[in-house]
Amino acid sequence: MIPSKIQDVFTRIRTNGENGAIKIETPDLVHTTHEIVDMIMLMNSEEKPALYMVRPDRITEYFWDRADWGQPQELSIEKSLETVEKSRNTLAVFIFWDIAQRLDDRDGQPSVRCFIPQFLLSPKATRKFLVFLEPLGTQYPNIVAPYISSVTELYPSREELIPMVRREMLQAKIELSDKEAELSSALLGLTYTGSQQMLRIALDRCKDNMDIQKGLLDYLNRQKEEILAHTLGMSILKPTSDDIPYGLDFLMEDLKVHSHLICAEGQDREKGWLLIGTPGSGKSLLAKYLGYQLGYPAISFNISSIMNSLVGQTEKNMYNLCKVLETFAPCVFYMDEFEKAVSSGHEMDGGTMTRAMGILFTWLNDTNAPIFLLASANNLDPQHGLALTRKGRFSQIYWVGEPCYEARHKISKANFERKGVNVPENLIKELSEKTCYFSGADLVWLINEVIVESRHYKYSPDSEQFKNRLMELVDENRGRVETMKAQYDPLRNWARAYCKPAGLPPEK
Repeated sequence: MIPSKIQDVFTRIRTNGENGAIKIETPDLVHTTHEIVDMIMLMNSEEKPALYMVRPDRITEYFWDRADWGQPQELSIEKSLETVEKSRNTLAVFIFWDIAQRLDDRDGQPSVRCFIPQFLLSPKATRKFLVFLEPLGTQYPNIVAPYISSVTELYPSREELIPMVRREMLQAKIELSDKEAELSSALLGLTYTGSQQMLRIALDRCKDNMDIQKGLLDYLNRQKEEILAHTLGMSILKPTSDDIPYGLDFLMEDLKVHSHLICAEGQDREKGWLLIGTPGSGKSLLAKYLGYQLGYPAISFNISSIMNSLVGQTEKNMYNLCKVLETFAPCVFYMDEFEKAVSSGHEMDGGTMTRAMGILFTWLNDTNAPIFLLASANNLDPQHGLALTRKGRFSQIYWVGEPCYEARHKISKANFERKGVNVPENLIKELSEKTCYFSGADLVWLINEVIVESRHYKYSPDSEQFKNRLMELVDENRGRVETMKAQYDPLRNWARAYCKPAGLPPEK
């Protein structure tokens, strides 16, 4: 839904006989254009303005009697601007599409860059309204920005998508009225145009197939996840009741205390927790667990996926990510390998990553949306570690290390049960005793490996052969585990001073 400020500016231009301009940052240029046309049609029952769409290489006029755009004329942007200046209509609206590159201080065109301030400072008021549609995060140069009001159109909400879903199902003659809300939820995070096109394809596929209709929601979710993963490096985690991060007892107690502030609205909410610790200790598992326990979507993010070689595109992608997250709110936002994001943005990339992360941090600090950041780091150098752990950056900072004996016992038992393998209790105890400083991921691998081998060589879980092979695997991996422990000892010592322990440490 276009912001009301656009209607206010247009009304002032029409009533007072002045010129005006506004920039709309939007994720969907096509849909926003349709919304502007509809707005003008509803506001002007008698006087219809001349309406043009201007793109960098063409200009197109809208014909009100046909309710459609005419054939585009191939014109350079400079020639199109001449059309704007020479227009003799009593009221005219010009919708510009994606011309930020032409305004750029380095690569743009001076005549285009100077047109806007000259046009708006001109004493001749000709009732012309310039609307600049740009992708989210687009910045205009200083010579232009002061003369243009700027607003942002967000991604469509669940409530805004429901009428479109209902209309598309009626046109496809498919009766799924009880699924409208679920279908709208499955389209969250996409643009209006993108969600409409995806839904049309999905409905066409299942029109004459009841079995496919049953899988319609799964199809839409899969397609959406592929798009979000490709464009923004986002993936929606799928937690289950089995995803229990054992060994984080202190953190779980804090979760009980602060749960009413997690994914709450406003500045007093629990904004985020930082988890620092060794690989495989359950940090990503905790994100799934939080989403499952709170009943909110858990969304993970790969920072490298938004990097783009085009100047300014990485920052736009990050801004876009922030706006997509707002459509999923309330949600848990998980960033893995957080240290890479905050330590790689200097000389190597011209500061691109620093600027992108600055956009994210500023947004997380300023937004009132119920979004909870869970960030994890496997390592930190002292410089970035101290910067990240200062008070106020994160609500809580935890050291998540290897599990203690009790946690190892629970992890081992749960994974044997998940595989449907019954082993003697004394074997689980012995495994837990001999795997000090093994991570939870190490234990899962050991158990999976011995089960696969036992099934191949056909020896039972309660046999001596099963036990001996399991202990052989433990011994084979002990050297790697001890090397990993030595590698992380300095960080473990540092964490004692700056982090809260997430659970009991392994026994000495």
